[in-house]
Amino acid sequence: MDMDDIWGRVRASAVAANTEAVEKLSEPRETQGQAEEENEEEEEEDYTPPVKQKKMTALEELLEEEDGKLLSTQQLPPVSTAQRVDQEIQLYRSLPPIPTKDSASLW
Repeated sequence: MDMDDIWGRVRASAVAANTEAVEKLSEPRETQGQAEEENEEEEEEDYTPPVKQKKMTALEELLEEEDGKLLSTQQLPPVSTAQRVDQEIQLYRSLPPIPTKDSASLW
């Protein structure tokens, strides 16, 4: 079997596993309590719960402006699952191999 074939199978498997995981996370889970809650919400449509804001630490308050600038410059375009898998495989393959007798933690 060719190494490219093996890496192609690894890539396909990783993409499929990631896609399944994302789909499972995005599936709505409705319990008995949620169904009752939704019925109550329909009755009380005018009620809006108060928004609770997370209290910032002193350091967060001090560096809030700089953090905002940093986050605005770090906005990266969305990357597809297949592209992320390709990047990970490329990174893995670019690392130097170690002999099997050596500890994996050294790698």
